[in-house]
Amino acid sequence: MLIKNGKLVDLKTDPEFVRFKKNELLALPDPVRFRSPRELVRNPSGLMEALPVFNINFKSSIQTEDGLEEWAYTKTLKRDKDNGDYLPAKKAEIVHWDLPVAHKDADLIYFLLHKSVQTNNSFVVEDKTKAALKRAEGKSLEAELQAALYTKASPLTDDDLLRQVAAAWGVTQADEKHPAILKEELEVRIRANEKQKGVDPSAWGIKEFLEKISSTEELQKRSIAQKALDKNIVKYNEMSFYYEIGESGDKLLLVPSTDLGKKEEYFIRECVRDTEGVWKIIKKAIITPEMIDSWKDPKQYGWLVAEEGLPQTMKKADKIARLKEIYS
Repeated sequence: MLIKNGKLVDLKTDPEFVRFKKNELLALPDPVRFRSPRELVRNPSGLMEALPVFNINFKSSIQTEDGLEEWAYTKTLKRDKDNGDYLPAKKAEIVHWDLPVAHKDADLIYFLLHKSVQTNNSFVVEDKTKAALKRAEGKSLEAELQAALYTKASPLTDDDLLRQVAAAWGVTQADEKHPAILKEELEVRIRANEKQKGVDPSAWGIKEFLEKISSTEELQKRSIAQKALDKNIVKYNEMSFYYEIGESGDKLLLVPSTDLGKKEEYFIRECVRDTEGVWKIIKKAIITPEMIDSWKDPKQYGWLVAEEGLPQTMKKADKIARLKEIYS
């Protein structure tokens, strides 16, 4: 049963519900499954972790052109003693992972799809086709990741590019490690970031790795920021919560309390954004004529040419020479 503004909805005559039942409901699987937006996860031993839990509220407020509407779903009726309005017998229900709702309970399906503000937030509607496409995409990305990391056709067979990419993903001491070790550590970081996307959508996971592997401006800047940490040009002060310039101790960037658990990633991200002018300081300390000489592809130095305001009409050799002069 459905309640609207304290009154029972006549499901036989309500035009919106009748259209839903005749058209939309028939296109939905039976049962319709409402489930947690979180995926089921297996731990390293192969056992399934605890099922995600969510609440379904059987009351909802919807803003319409005619004003605020109060909707509710209920199996049994209650009435308000003061004004006689109908009330849902149960306000909410805890669901473990998913809630299958058969077509015979069309009123509940209608309420959850069209009158609940929780849909696509607290829970989602399971779509088997969409889920299959998502699994296929995941397998495709996995194959691309393995190819990009380990095949002979990968651009990462270039050691300089590999070290740059690894540093951009936060692998420490990337300039000193053996390429085989670097690739393994890079894969670990990529997968950790992919898992982190659930709480931090900006995390650089598999897609970002595949997109940014061809030396973009952001990749270069992240790599340079990581090198500033590796070479202790920038150090973190546990007492002040600031990143400081290593030699002078001058304060460079304050790490908020919310980011203390991932302070290195915070530093790299804010460095790229040039928060507090950090990037301008870091690039002068890290970029050297030797580094510029190692950039063979114009993509590797084109962003810096633009950042330094050099004319794009300059010849390649002149651009390189001018950059080396600036950073000597």
